[in-house]
Amino acid sequence: MLPTINTQGDWVVVNKLFGNRFKSLKTGDIVISTSPLDPGRLVIKRIAGMEQDIVDLGLVKKKVPKGHLWLLGDNPSGSTDSRNYGAVPMAMIVGKELKYSSSKHKFLIDGIGRSFSLEEQIELIEQLEFFGLKGPISLNEPKEVFAMYLDYGPLFVEVPIDDSTNIEANVISVNKNEKGKKKNKFTMISTKTSRPDIEKFRKMYFGRKILSAKTSRSLLNKYNLKKRTYLGNTSMEAEMSLVAANMALAEPGKLIYDPFVGTGSFLLVCSEFGAYTFGSDIDGRQIRGTAGFRTGLGGIEANVSSYKLSNYVLGNFISDVTHLPLRNSEFLDAIVTDPPYGVRAGAKKLGRKKGNAPTKSLQLIDGVPNHSREDYYPPTINYEMSDVIVDLLDLAAKYLVVGGRLVFWLPTVTEEYQDTDIPHHPQLKLIANSEQSFGSWTRRLITMEKIVPRTSAAIDSDNIHRENLESIKLGSEIGNLSISNSKASSQEPAHKNFREKYFSKFETPSPKENE
Repeated sequence: MLPTINTQGDWVVVNKLFGNRFKSLKTGDIVISTSPLDPGRLVIKRIAGMEQDIVDLGLVKKKVPKGHLWLLGDNPSGSTDSRNYGAVPMAMIVGKELKYSSSKHKFLIDGIGRSFSLEEQIELIEQLEFFGLKGPISLNEPKEVFAMYLDYGPLFVEVPIDDSTNIEANVISVNKNEKGKKKNKFTMISTKTSRPDIEKFRKMYFGRKILSAKTSRSLLNKYNLKKRTYLGNTSMEAEMSLVAANMALAEPGKLIYDPFVGTGSFLLVCSEFGAYTFGSDIDGRQIRGTAGFRTGLGGIEANVSSYKLSNYVLGNFISDVTHLPLRNSEFLDAIVTDPPYGVRAGAKKLGRKKGNAPTKSLQLIDGVPNHSREDYYPPTINYEMSDVIVDLLDLAAKYLVVGGRLVFWLPTVTEEYQDTDIPHHPQLKLIANSEQSFGSWTRRLITMEKIVPRTSAAIDSDNIHRENLESIKLGSEIGNLSISNSKASSQEPAHKNFREKYFSKFETPSPKENE
């Protein structure tokens, strides 16, 4: 008795290549047929019996009617439901012109566990001649796509287990030397890699493509950093920028703002999806293009023009994120940004170091106070990462509409990170916390959504103290969080003082150093 053919939905598993034409059909061949219940559906089955043959189904025996073939399905009874077939009229197989036989088409050949050269693919496609397709072949604009996948099995690694091999010894152990530095200790064992037999496949899947999802993978190449007219050392790569734009739900008609715009990577990708964008930065040199790898090219405007997004990118301005010249109202649909970590570019805000007398600003130049002149540039101070994040959440609560999203990248130390490190705000709900690992440190794409309008919030965000905001614990119902008067946890978040930790290579200080 022939082996049963197992089906996978509309994809049918077969056990050998079909190389016979309908003129010489015999038991065991694989044939193409239209479904008895759905003439527009293409199926592949094995011939279990020719006309007038006696088919042994195990419990009973049946005779194949004249003018029919007995096709074997995944049901031993040979029923004629959507997947399992019994007696099928010969007219549905031989000389039957399918509705797409004259359409432009192409074939896709791929393997699981091995690849096929162009010559091998052509050889396999030629064996599909019995389809009787009369339409022209079109690789670029096909109307119908037929795919064949041959499964040769995966690679797998065999680990020997005997008296001389201690599998537990292969666990990586982390030790510290006298100076407190981490050392990884490995124990090696010999393994054997088994490869599939590329001359004999286990299963074959064949089908017609009925639907394809529209993706934006072409944008990865379009916005590749190598193709940018203007580029800086903080420019976000195309893939991560596009992911952030997707999380912000960028689409036509939305207004999206980047408070740390830098070289404008997020403005480009969000505007690609039809959103109106604008940004700001305390360092106007990056916006103008007078600082970076490629200077003198026009800055962000050069990229906007090269991608033909001038109708969507509204512009940029120089401002401290804590002193924005924006009207105090909820009008932004999303805030997408990558706050400076202090590694490639340090975060700054307006202010003076404690103890420094502002004597210079009181000087008179041509009878005009220095701070009143048009060319006056106010002093700045370092902006610690944890403070940046807290102010960013307060900014989102103030300017986002209800349902608007805050999407930002947060760097953390891998070994120190806890879920409670993510600061929360009573008007914002955590949607996603996506990790991109770099080993000792990771950056997380944090996505939050505004759930409470500012006018009716239980707590006015302007009166929330930073100390209280940092202390809010991670909870499942963020909307029900309340602000306590004391810190809930004394542990510092993993992103606090990230710059110092990064340049110290995330080494843990020794007890002597702590003293």
